[in-house]
Amino acid sequence: MVRAANDFTRKVVRKGSRAKLNQLAKTLHTLVVSGSGSLEKTFGVPPFSVLDARQGYWKSKKQDWLSIGIQSELGRGDDLIAKGNLYSGDVAWAGNRGARVRKANATPGGQARPAMKVGENGRTVRGDGYGRPLATTYGTGGPADLANGYADPPKTSGGYNGIVEEENSSGTGTSIFDPVLCELSYRWYCPPNGEILDPFAGGSVRGVVAGVLGYQYTGIDLSERQIKANKVQGKDIAKAMPKGLQMVRPRWFAGDSQNIKQLAGDRQYDLIFSCPPYMDLEVYSNDARDISTMTTEGFLHIYRKIIRRSLALLKDNRFAVFVVGNSRRDHFYTHLPKHTISIFEEFGARLYNEAVLVTAVGSLPLRTRKQFMSGRKLGRTHQDVLVFVKGDWKEGTRACTPKKTDTDPDNS
Repeated sequence: MVRAANDFTRKVVRKGSRAKLNQLAKTLHTLVVSGSGSLEKTFGVPPFSVLDARQGYWKSKKQDWLSIGIQSELGRGDDLIAKGNLYSGDVAWAGNRGARVRKANATPGGQARPAMKVGENGRTVRGDGYGRPLATTYGTGGPADLANGYADPPKTSGGYNGIVEEENSSGTGTSIFDPVLCELSYRWYCPPNGEILDPFAGGSVRGVVAGVLGYQYTGIDLSERQIKANKVQGKDIAKAMPKGLQMVRPRWFAGDSQNIKQLAGDRQYDLIFSCPPYMDLEVYSNDARDISTMTTEGFLHIYRKIIRRSLALLKDNRFAVFVVGNSRRDHFYTHLPKHTISIFEEFGARLYNEAVLVTAVGSLPLRTRKQFMSGRKLGRTHQDVLVFVKGDWKEGTRACTPKKTDTDPDNS
């Protein structure tokens, strides 16, 4: 099924994303981190403590990234394990291994992006995160604008319900990491052409975005199937890069990040950027090493080891960015953001910035009604972006700033 899904990726790349890549790559390789103009023009998006993925400028950037052929869900979705039901905040579908249920909005970008059957021939296409398939028509310049051309979605009496019936396991209901958040994190917190370490790699998006922007990315994931899918997609997008621009090929390794030094190499990195499992909000496999399958105590024990060993590979005076969210066990929050801060600070990386990533509501109103009526539980539509610094923040800032605009930051 990975092969079938990656065949579709190649088709997307061949059918016109080269022109879009050309436009995108030229824009992204011109890094502007200071100067005149609006905050949006200067920094990509306003560098506020609320990062709003619902804004037009964010959506436009996201559409550009997705239109080059990124399909971060490939290789992941049908390994997810049943947990909960739709009205406790879950999305359900049926795969080759029988009925599966996955909690929606589990990772950055907010919405699950299920594939679904559309058209008389039942052709499977990617979803947009709102229970609707993306446009699949192509023009002379590349994929159709992702904001237009939606096909009619499946409905229930309640409208879009996020339920997907999928017989082909290459179609996934897994959540997609937001490429715009990757772009901003790399531009803001990594030196130009720096090396990025990701101990919880997951899908391809973080590696692909890094490579297009000129960074060397190294990602570790337990799933060999996921790593294989990532490598195929990275190779295809690299081949589609326009003449004169070269994508830095991401390095993906299958293995346990408790052994990150052996997997990633005995080298020093310029940025740690990752998104760990939100406890068991999304259970990825039945692998005993998978921390999403563990008790809270087991999760935190391994999580602590991985963060400590990752920080040992981070250069001094550099940043680390973790994107985390809360989940519930026995109705109460597990406090993953708090635990993450505590572990980083225990091993010498101080909390430097914290932001809230606000994501699209999607099917949240449908799920929130019952959970609020029955338990006064709020619908969660954000994740936490935690920025740490190892060493001197001033030196770290200078390293991330192009020399032509290097200034000594104030202490605001």
